[in-house]
Amino acid sequence: MAWNLFNNLGRAAAAAKGQPMPPESPRPSAPPEDPGAVMSLFSHLEELRKRLFLAAWGIVPFLLLGLVFLKPLTSFLLMPLQKLLQERGLPAALISTAPMESFNTAFKIALIAAALAGSPWILYQLWRFVAPGLYAHEKRFVRFLLPLSLVLTLAGVATLFYMILPLALSFLINFSAELGLKPFEVPTLAPEITTPLLNLPVLDGDPTNPAAGSAWVVRQIPELRVALPIDGGGISIVSVPLAKSAGVLPQFRISEYINFVLLLTLSFSIGFQLPVVLLLLSWIGILKDTHLKKFRRYALLVCVIASALVTPGDPLTLALAAIPFYGLYELSILLIKWFPAKRVAGKKETGRERWEDPKPPADPPPSQPPPQPPSQPPQPWSPPSSPPMPFNPNAGPDGEPFAGPRVEPSPGPDPSRDLPPLGMSDEEISRINEQGMSGAGQWYRANGAPPEEPRV
Repeated sequence: MAWNLFNNLGRAAAAAKGQPMPPESPRPSAPPEDPGAVMSLFSHLEELRKRLFLAAWGIVPFLLLGLVFLKPLTSFLLMPLQKLLQERGLPAALISTAPMESFNTAFKIALIAAALAGSPWILYQLWRFVAPGLYAHEKRFVRFLLPLSLVLTLAGVATLFYMILPLALSFLINFSAELGLKPFEVPTLAPEITTPLLNLPVLDGDPTNPAAGSAWVVRQIPELRVALPIDGGGISIVSVPLAKSAGVLPQFRISEYINFVLLLTLSFSIGFQLPVVLLLLSWIGILKDTHLKKFRRYALLVCVIASALVTPGDPLTLALAAIPFYGLYELSILLIKWFPAKRVAGKKETGRERWEDPKPPADPPPSQPPPQPPSQPPQPWSPPSSPPMPFNPNAGPDGEPFAGPRVEPSPGPDPSRDLPPLGMSDEEISRINEQGMSGAGQWYRANGAPPEEPRV
């Protein structure tokens, strides 16, 4: 897009100046993708941004469905509390003390339901981000742990809603009703001083077409219901909840109850991941099944303490919560024994399968004939029989003089003055020759220096 924009702007500017429009330059082609190449840091960040964007937009349809089915979802969460309140003879309606409390709570329920329903899509995007950096045997570990974690999470939520939550709410409701001062005891009057009482019918439901002003009591709720006339004809039924006498009347706010349920759900979902954690510790060599068998009694104590933290604390609820946690501990021992790391990993990969392509085989070196031994052994160096020709800087190889200014010839090397002293290294000799401290270097370059003799 940016390339086309700048190209079109350049063509438009040329047309405005009256110049012929240049031909549209071809767009540079992107280099071919190399799935085995190493990604840079910015490439990783770009890929992470892409996956987060897809994961966030993927739960939008589930959020819309959650808003459509908001009433059934809310009824499912409120049903355990309202059912227990009705059985206790208390008002089953929850209260809202802020203008936006009910709306915010409903939107929170829809959002959490969308996140749970879209969790497979979110996990898939996470897998697409981390899968290129894993070996095949490492992917087998992930494929084993993800279904196990999902099953354990569903088991924890089911245990909470169908076993722990009803007992916890029953304990809290009874505790609140029996807390505080005892209610005032109404005395019973003698029959001769009582006046005729108003007798209201106790029904199991609303009557058909009740007359205006009639009243009755519904037994199951319980509620006092009255039929009132409305403008334009018709009947409107209003109700007043009836409650048994209690020290503290439990009236729950909808936001606090939903937060309480969500906190318990999160606690049980994390607590039921105990086999996954212990299995990982065994795979990296920290734990063994023999260690877990040895510390069973301590594990039972830890399970009881954890149950006391996530439940109200009554003995029945605590015991029922500690049993599943300890069962998960025993399940961890079996999983460690049945699924060791070698069995899950299978055959490990070796080499450069993750990020880089394997190197192509190198070309074989060209065949060379084996070195031939010298026909004659090397002769030691001996000085020339005739003295070397003195160096003349003004003459060529044939002895003819050069054109140009005459240069005075430098005398030959004087062993007492120009030759380097004995014991000097080659580096020091080269440095002296390069600096031009004497004419010995020029003389050697013109007449040839003897080869180096091996040092002892």
